[in-house]
Amino acid sequence: MRETVLITGGTGFLGRNLAVALREKYDVILGARNNKQNMMAGEVTHCRVMPMDVTNIESVRDVFVEAQPGIIVHAAATKFVDLAEKMPMECVDVNVLGSQNIARVAMEKGAKIVLGVSTDKAAPPIRNTYGLSKALMERMFCSLNSKTNTTFRMVNRLGASHLEEDARRDGRHSQHGAGNAPFLFRCRRGRQPCLHGN
Repeated sequence: MRETVLITGGTGFLGRNLAVALREKYDVILGARNNKQNMMAGEVTHCRVMPMDVTNIESVRDVFVEAQPGIIVHAAATKFVDLAEKMPMECVDVNVLGSQNIARVAMEKGAKIVLGVSTDKAAPPIRNTYGLSKALMERMFCSLNSKTNTTFRMVNRLGASHLEEDARRDGRHSQHGAGNAPFLFRCRRGRQPCLHGN
């Protein structure tokens, strides 16, 4: 029987592309709160989708009970810097409280691996609400790692290097900026995150 991978924020760019990349090896389930987007993501990826609002811990528990994932890729986020500045409560609800809900339920249900998706905007000096919310998520996941077997990996712009290449080839300006190589940070038993090149 194949291992089940739950991807939160599964209707987003990263979630859909990870689902396509992983579906041959894993039973991939996409979770997100917009049911119309869920249906479209299911059609594109040919993976199961489940309605899930990460800001509601009972919604998260319902999906975990139904799907019983062993691996969770937590990609759900409010990710637009300008929107986070205009609506900081929404940003904190999704990026901090939602991440806390995923981490708590993953521990309750005995998930083997939890991967938290973050951003370079969480690196000091933090200049905006979005970066601060993701920095809090990283610290939270790292602190949980010292008490459980949960592993946190921070992924930044996964696959963005090929997007940059496509933009150059097509004569377009890429909006991804510098430092496009994918990289991972990993927390180990209460230590600070360390960089792992790809």
